[in-house]
Amino acid sequence: LSRHQLVLIINLMEPLRIGLVLRQAIAVTRSHILQFVLLALLVHSPYAAYALAGEGEGILPPNTALEFQALNLVLSQLLLGAIAYSTFLALRGIRVGLSQCLRTVFTRMFPIVAVGLVSQLILLAMTLQPFLALLGIFVTTMLYVSVPIAVAEQPSIAESLRRSIRLSMGRRWNILALLGVLVIVTLLADQFLVLLFGVQGEVLSDDYAMGLLLIRVGMGIFGSVVAGVTYSELRRLHTR
Repeated sequence: LSRHQLVLIINLMEPLRIGLVLRQAIAVTRSHILQFVLLALLVHSPYAAYALAGEGEGILPPNTALEFQALNLVLSQLLLGAIAYSTFLALRGIRVGLSQCLRTVFTRMFPIVAVGLVSQLILLAMTLQPFLALLGIFVTTMLYVSVPIAVAEQPSIAESLRRSIRLSMGRRWNILALLGVLVIVTLLADQFLVLLFGVQGEVLSDDYAMGLLLIRVGMGIFGSVVAGVTYSELRRLHTR
């Protein structure tokens, strides 16, 4: 084996430490919480406008509306790119302002959205078939950092996907466990709301709906920070 191959094998043996990723994500979230909340409000302002003008009643717009789902998917990818990019720089001691972060993300808007949509469409196509669901989960771990790569490294769409596959190699079980932690936290928060406000049949109280919306926004922010930290750690492990 060549020296390069030995170094690659040694690098692949070190796992992605979930505890470290979560601790760094919590620290970055705490120090940037105002900026991230403002980013979420600005990026999701079209979502809010749709909800206010909505075709249904209540705080939450109708999840069955195709245009809502498409809008939500696009805005979520932009928010992921913005927060993950800010997180990546924060871990290197660089604090970017809100305007610079938005400018960078909207400059790279098409690649970010395209990479995110490709990842989501691949996952959707696989989860539509029950026997491909496990493969869909595996693909999710492979493409987990494709959006942070698209905004931080600014490669082509195809190269963003390939780069994510390379960086995640050998650590996809760790990424799967990390995603599992985020899902469990979200489910526990949802269950807490049910116990707190109570849900009777199909009728949702305004307090419950608002709480659910806040959980979704909060976990969206934290999940984006986790993706940025994961990307930073995978780069460190891959290049050291």
